[in-house]
Amino acid sequence: MKALNCALLLLLSSHHATLTTADLMVGEQVCMTGFIMDTFCINRGTLLDAPSVVSLKNPELHSYHCLLDVGVRRIDSGYQVLGSKDPVNGLYCQGLRVDDNDKLVAAGRAHGTTESQSGFFSCSTCSGPDGNPIAGYQATIIGTVKELGDGMGRTTGAPGTNSVEGTPILTDIQVLDSTVACDPSIMVTVEADAAGNECLIRSTHVDDGSTPTTTTAATTAAAAPETTTTTTEATTTTTTTTTTPAPPVEGEDCSSDFCETTLTDGYTLRYKINEADETITMEATYDGDAWLGIAFSLDDKMGGSDGILGSPGGIPQKYRLNQGFIDIMPSEKQTLTNASVETIDGKTVMTFTKPLVEPDQIPITPGVNKMLWANGGASTTIGYHGNNRSPFSLNLNFNGSSSTKPAPSFKVGDEICTTGFIMDTFCIDRGTLLDAPDVVTLKNPDLHSFHCMFDVDVCIASGYQVLGEKDPSTGEYCLGYRLEETDKVVAAGRAYGTTTSQSGFNSCTTCTGMDDNPIAGFLATVKGTIKELGDGSQSVSGQPILTNIQVLDASEECATPAPQTVCLAPPDGVSPAPGTPSAGEKAPTADCSSVTCETTLTDGYTLRYKLNNPDAPDGTVTMELTYDGDAWLGIAFSEDDKMGGSDGILGSPGGVPQKYRLFQGYIEIMPPDEQTLTDASVETIDGKTVMTFTKPLVEPNQIPVTAGVNNMLWANGGVSTTIGYHGNNRAPIQIDLASGAADAVSAPNMGAWLAHGICAFIAWGVLAPSAVNSAIYRSLFKAPLWFKLHQAMNASAYALTVTAFAIAVAFINKEGNPHFFSSHAKVGLSMFIIASVQVLWGCCSSTST
Repeated sequence: MKALNCALLLLLSSHHATLTTADLMVGEQVCMTGFIMDTFCINRGTLLDAPSVVSLKNPELHSYHCLLDVGVRRIDSGYQVLGSKDPVNGLYCQGLRVDDNDKLVAAGRAHGTTESQSGFFSCSTCSGPDGNPIAGYQATIIGTVKELGDGMGRTTGAPGTNSVEGTPILTDIQVLDSTVACDPSIMVTVEADAAGNECLIRSTHVDDGSTPTTTTAATTAAAAPETTTTTTEATTTTTTTTTTPAPPVEGEDCSSDFCETTLTDGYTLRYKINEADETITMEATYDGDAWLGIAFSLDDKMGGSDGILGSPGGIPQKYRLNQGFIDIMPSEKQTLTNASVETIDGKTVMTFTKPLVEPDQIPITPGVNKMLWANGGASTTIGYHGNNRSPFSLNLNFNGSSSTKPAPSFKVGDEICTTGFIMDTFCIDRGTLLDAPDVVTLKNPDLHSFHCMFDVDVCIASGYQVLGEKDPSTGEYCLGYRLEETDKVVAAGRAYGTTTSQSGFNSCTTCTGMDDNPIAGFLATVKGTIKELGDGSQSVSGQPILTNIQVLDASEECATPAPQTVCLAPPDGVSPAPGTPSAGEKAPTADCSSVTCETTLTDGYTLRYKLNNPDAPDGTVTMELTYDGDAWLGIAFSEDDKMGGSDGILGSPGGVPQKYRLFQGYIEIMPPDEQTLTDASVETIDGKTVMTFTKPLVEPNQIPVTAGVNNMLWANGGVSTTIGYHGNNRAPIQIDLASGAADAVSAPNMGAWLAHGICAFIAWGVLAPSAVNSAIYRSLFKAPLWFKLHQAMNASAYALTVTAFAIAVAFINKEGNPHFFSSHAKVGLSMFIIASVQVLWGCCSSTST
């Protein structure tokens, strides 16, 4: 193994490549988000506190302790923010060095947790909350380029001090949380080229609005704008072509027949508007065998765009594109039809039909639509496109377009006044009120408590809108206008709502209104200026946004009523569960793919769940665990009702649920590429801990979740919010996720454990006390009798203790559980040892006597 490691490091160290920095200038301000790594561990090749882990392969396993407690790296070696992972060799690119260690150390220590976790040393100098990470420090760094480095960077992560010197140095840095997005005008990324030979610094900002620049080793700052650069290394010649954005295609009538445009040499796009069902059909054809991609954009940039990508033999899927990475959209947004990717006569052909307007997605509209194309070149595996991409535009002419709703009767800058119910976005998206799950949000906003709107953080953070009028055809209120200034809405609501109690409602703890003011149903008049019109979708994001708002009493009349916005069909909300079975009962049969089902795991602990497209390859399950108290929560999928080998989802209040691999007696967090949960949170609401998440049904190397009976495990921390040993707060359960039926799983080997308890009780509850009493009251017995009773009862107690101990050891071993892990087991072991010593001592004393 040692020889293998040496060979690996030698191979990596011989694979030097150039880090291209010509895209940067000294004095330029830049911003980048990535893992933070110390130079010591980069040069070492493996992590100091985890020698089996290659530093640049798994920076997410780099502990805060190693990063921030150990002085040899913090003081002497310095830090850098890493770039993206190279898909060829699986190693992260070196990125940008920082010259102010103190700022980075202070920020890291403030973020890292002090709690312990299996497999990691705890950070003794950290001060972050318990739910924060113990390893894998990510941050957003803003700074000014001080030096460009010597250009000898590399993608391989091989040891060698010269390699780090190739990375640029930033000064005057700001260290921000990784959730803070970089301003696109100063954002840079560091990505490997398609061959994995060099890391390229890419700037997303260009002055002329064209595609983001990429500089290769052969490019200089003063290079002329040729479109082709050829680089020769050894015997390999690589040619990359940079394509300027195609001009908008003229507005042909593409609703009666297919229109066609050439994206680049050997890559064409045919498209047709289907006005009858308000969709667009597209067919991309590429001369070769490769993955293909088409995206809809707001600004010609990858970040924030909506893409359709597919590989030969597969089905195109919709992705959310970010700068440097992509996320597949959830199953409910996979709305493509007639979709396929095929190889025909040496050409890759991807076809699909897509709705023109969809919630939370970039709409396809008449006129100029900004778009992006990409392909894999010669690769059929979706990944980094290299230079095989470019923005372009399509000027779509809908002939008599019925596919777009009428233009609104208002515009940006208009003054609006409207009176209606105030509602938070969280409860709108949820479909039912958080504190009254049987009430449909848009049907009864008058029952929405001030407590839910203005005490609960998740509701406040989601933002608010003022609703329109009730739609008589659906019985639900129309969506109205979103309100930009959340603090003004909260201040007005709290000042108006009453603090008194009322049957059926939770009282508002932050309100200061008069006693006879309402406890629910916040009705107000709102005045403001239209800042944005929305994205045109029939959802919250499709509604206009008001800024510079005033929130007034509902009695304040508007001189001119506001134009009505879109009224929706009833949303796909959460329907009341068909039954709430206890852990030992089966629920009435229900379709848990159309309604949310519910199961009581144990007293005060419930699970609600819904299957999303269970028959599709990308089907998911949404789960919501609610616990009466403040504790960590856990749910797991098992093959045999045992903890060992199960896949668990665990979370603590205020944190984000994570996926863990469970073993007998310990757990390990799954690597970042397996952390696929979406819409995940753990919050404390009205004294209850609520953990929610959505998880794919089938994932590689994980136990599949089926639309049928699933072996599962539940656990919680009781009164502890720090993930750790659950004690008796756990049990197996079988749940049919398709019908809502649930069966408690009886604890195995109950007869053996009953015998264990009986033996222990007779030994220490009956015989041992009787032996002690026979000695205390020996004056009541004739001389030899008390001693014989004392001896016999002690011997019998010890015999039963040995029996109870043997049963416990044998059946814990049989069940695959760890020995002497719980407090009960440790006490039992101690009693067995003490009893054995006592008996031996007694035998020796009796012999000597």
